[in-house]
Amino acid sequence: MIRAQGIDGQEQQVGRVCLLGAGEGADRQEQRNQLAHRFPVCTPPEKDDCAAVYDSHAQMLSDSVTDMKLTGLLLVLMVLGCVFGCAPMGETPGIRLGGTHAVAPESFSFVQDSEVIQLEARGLIFPRVVNIWSVGFDDAMFAWSDPGSGWSRRVDERPDEVRVRVGDKVYKVTATRVDDASLKKRVAEAYQAKYAEQIDELYGEPVTVDDFELLYRLTPRD
Repeated sequence: MIRAQGIDGQEQQVGRVCLLGAGEGADRQEQRNQLAHRFPVCTPPEKDDCAAVYDSHAQMLSDSVTDMKLTGLLLVLMVLGCVFGCAPMGETPGIRLGGTHAVAPESFSFVQDSEVIQLEARGLIFPRVVNIWSVGFDDAMFAWSDPGSGWSRRVDERPDEVRVRVGDKVYKVTATRVDDASLKKRVAEAYQAKYAEQIDELYGEPVTVDDFELLYRLTPRD
C-alpha cells in the first residue's frame, strides 16, 4: 500500500496501482484517469516508497499469522491439560477422576468418614466429575442431587457407567433412582446427621425427606 491523494484531496493508503509509461491511446489514458480518481497512484519517483510500505504490511501479516498459530497451540495445550489434569474444584466440575481402581468393598459404611466424594458421570465425549456429599450404608452408598443438574442427567442416560472415588480408591457402581419413601427418610436422616453443620449454613434449617426429590442408590458392579 502507498500514500497518494484520492478524489477528495485527502491523503489515503489503499491499494497499489502503478501508472508507468505514456503515449498510449485516448481510451487507455481515460481508463488511467478513472483509476487515478479511485485509487492512489504510484508514479516512478515513489517506487521505493511503495516497496517499503508493501514490505511493512507483509511483515505485519506475517506477524499476525504467527500470533494466530501460537494462540491455536496454546488452546490445544490447555485442552490437553484439562483432559489429563482437570479434577473438580469445589462446586466446579472437572473431567478427570484420578485415583486407583479398587474391588467392591463388603460395606460402604466407611463413606461416612469422607465429607466429600467424587462422582464421574459419562458423556458422549468427556465425562463430568463432581464433588458431592454422600452417605454410606452396608449395602450401598447414596448420592443426593438437584433435579436437572448436569451430572444427574448424565447419570440417568448412563446409569451403568458411573464411577465414584472415595479417598484414593475408585469404584464402579450402578446408579438407581430411589422412590421408596421409607428408604428416602432413612437416607435424609443420615445426611442430616453427617452434614448438620453444613446444612445449617446453607439452608438455615434441617433437611427432611421432602428435600430428597432426586436420590440415587449406588451399588457396586463388576
